[in-house]
Amino acid sequence: MKARTLGWFAGGLASAAMLAIAVKIVWFPDAWEMRSTVTGGPCTVRRDWTQAEVAFACGPPDAVGMRPKVLSDRPAPHEWISFCSPPCEDRRGRVVFYDCAGRVAFVEPAGSAYCAGASPRTIRRQSP
Repeated sequence: MKARTLGWFAGGLASAAMLAIAVKIVWFPDAWEMRSTVTGGPCTVRRDWTQAEVAFACGPPDAVGMRPKVLSDRPAPHEWISFCSPPCEDRRGRVVFYDCAGRVAFVEPAGSAYCAGASPRTIRRQSP
């Protein structure tokens, strides 16, 4: 009886681990496929890249905006919490969102209203 119970427990544990991995891959990706603003070909943007690294891989952004205040994940040593207004970039139908440290946090479709600072009304076009 104990062996059967242990088997069910191990099977359930393995299933839970596989589900957790699937959730991480689907909802929390570490890389996103996009289109280059220079060649129109595919390029990859990875989590924690700087704006310079994204520009090197995918070309200059179509537009740049600022996100509204977001909670910083790295407050200064003397502060308990802090907020910042990090940039976001419109890149061929995708919006790259940066964190307070200036690194890629996530990428969303351009039509997403998740970040008010990335709406077409408030993005300022870069001059050539």
